[in-house]
Amino acid sequence: MSIDLSAFLFILTESPGDLIYHLVIGLSLILLVGVASSKLSRSTIGRRAWHVWIGGLILLLLQILLFYLRYCDDQPIGEFASICIMVEHVISAMMVVWLVWTFLETGRHYLFTCLDIVVTLALISFGVISALLVFIGPGFLSLNTAMIWHIWRIATLVMILSGMILILIKRDGQWVVGTLILILLAAGYTLQLILPTERAAFMGVIRLAQIVSFPWMITLAQRFVKPPARQEPQDKLTAIKDEDKLVDIKPALMDSLLKIHTQETSADRFKAIVQALSLSVAADICFLAQIPEEGNSVSLTTGYDLIRERFLEPRQVNRNQLPRIMEAWEANQVLRLSQADINTLDAATLTSLMNYHRIGNLLAYPLYLKGQTLPVGGVIFLSPYTDKQWGEEIVHQLKTIEKTLTQVAFTPNIREKLRDALDEAQKEIIFLQKEKGEILQTLAEKETTIKRLNMEIQKLRAKYQIDRFEQIQQADRMKERIIELSAENAAKKELAARLAQLNEKMRQLTQERDQFNAALEKAEAKLKEMESQAGQTGPIRLSMENQIITLDSIAANARLGIAPQLQQKQINLEIINPDGRQTIKTDPELLQTVLEGLLENAVLASPPGQVIHLDQKLSFETGMLIIQITDHGEGLTPNDQKNLFSAEYDSIQGIGTVSSIRNAVRAIRILNGKIWLRSKKTAFTTFRVQLPVRIID
Repeated sequence: MSIDLSAFLFILTESPGDLIYHLVIGLSLILLVGVASSKLSRSTIGRRAWHVWIGGLILLLLQILLFYLRYCDDQPIGEFASICIMVEHVISAMMVVWLVWTFLETGRHYLFTCLDIVVTLALISFGVISALLVFIGPGFLSLNTAMIWHIWRIATLVMILSGMILILIKRDGQWVVGTLILILLAAGYTLQLILPTERAAFMGVIRLAQIVSFPWMITLAQRFVKPPARQEPQDKLTAIKDEDKLVDIKPALMDSLLKIHTQETSADRFKAIVQALSLSVAADICFLAQIPEEGNSVSLTTGYDLIRERFLEPRQVNRNQLPRIMEAWEANQVLRLSQADINTLDAATLTSLMNYHRIGNLLAYPLYLKGQTLPVGGVIFLSPYTDKQWGEEIVHQLKTIEKTLTQVAFTPNIREKLRDALDEAQKEIIFLQKEKGEILQTLAEKETTIKRLNMEIQKLRAKYQIDRFEQIQQADRMKERIIELSAENAAKKELAARLAQLNEKMRQLTQERDQFNAALEKAEAKLKEMESQAGQTGPIRLSMENQIITLDSIAANARLGIAPQLQQKQINLEIINPDGRQTIKTDPELLQTVLEGLLENAVLASPPGQVIHLDQKLSFETGMLIIQITDHGEGLTPNDQKNLFSAEYDSIQGIGTVSSIRNAVRAIRILNGKIWLRSKKTAFTTFRVQLPVRIID
């Protein structure tokens, strides 16, 4: 009687061992997905969490599918059992593919992702073909079911070896764990191939390898923790050699320190700071970095090459070009890079900036302003020439001067503040002087117009008085003549015909008098209108209450002012306002009078259910506000357009309200604006207004 020890390897293919297999693998993947879910964000660590979360979720879904196929029938027999084993081979191969993808940090390169998708689709296709071969029977292509399973195991073993090579080449985080997992899986598949047993159809050895290796995927959670700054061993810190002390740097250092507060510009101050830092720590190259509050860039304001004794030009780089430095600074940690890290992206970026083939050893120290959690900048020391190592004494020295260095480097001094304030004051003075000249010129033009209108009014009044006096005299003479003729008619009958003629002439003169009186009334009305216009354009009525408003508020007030009329006629007001957030300075009441007058006319002239278009925009070249209001009412003929701007017509066909338009025209004149009219009969009417405003930057 013999004992089959190989049966122990297949304990996970039967109950209750298969349940333990699914529970261990499933719980491990659920734990990994849960930890990754809590770290999802747009940061560097968050993107790594997204990558691990997607890979773990795909592996979990494949394991759930395998669990469902196993327990959809407690006792799979015949062809269904063969199909279940075939599906398990396919799912196991797909899990190997996505396991390798999870351990590779693909970043923003989608080559590996696309390759994994293609391989997955190919595995599914080959799995369907294999299932069809199982159904057709062993006589087809001289392949039996066992041979098909061996082919799948060999193919999966090849994919495991390929994935192991990729992980060893890239060496991303936790690459050692990924390699060990693939080695265990490869051992399982190899043992499954060479183990002679009646149960070779099942994947007991492979399951055993999976249950031993997959729980180690939890170590991927280490990617979600910011790595601590690399600490150089204390025994590697070397003292400065005697030959390095041959040059006395104290005079140059004192000169640089004294020059810092004497510099008038920020660029000169930065140069003095980096030169002093380089001399104080004997650094081959020193960079002073500044991180703006907004944007995704890092400004290397200046650098100093102590060996060559020259300054390096300022440069702008992206945060992604200095990933390890930025991660360490955001975690308030000091970063050290040695010669072993020469292949990192940070080293490549700094090498290109220095225009040198190496950076030596690196020390990146962050600087923070008081009350801020994010760094405002930092200092980067490099040793490409001497390979100097940066020990704890340098870090301690930087911690000692950190507050003073941050304040001197990134806080403007009193001289710069006063210079900036003086520049702003001079700009304001120039602007106010220009505005004063424009106001004086406008007032002079208004005064000239008022004088001209007053002279015209006086001339018309004098002419009116003269004409009226002559008419009265003529009427008196005619009355006297009538009396004389009446007396003569009583005495002489022969003068009757003459009297009738005189009566007829008197009637004609009376009609002429009535016509003249009507003309005088029109002239008086014209005089009143001109007096009204002259009063509105005078210096007392000039708009001096300018305010700062936005184009959005202008449009909103206009809509609110005619909202009841729009709702009553069911008319839609469409507003085109591309510069809505731009602020301007003008008289809001006069501007509101213009908009309400033109919009009220458009509403009254439009049939119910129509659309009114209000388009307003700024011309930054001319400093003009351009307003255009279009209605689709009856429209105007050229003669009607001419009569609209004449005082003789109080109502015009195709115009909703003449008085509102004339009020708007008066407001436009007060604002020194212009108005145009364009209309087509039975089609549309468009009023275009151009007003000078002050555009606020």
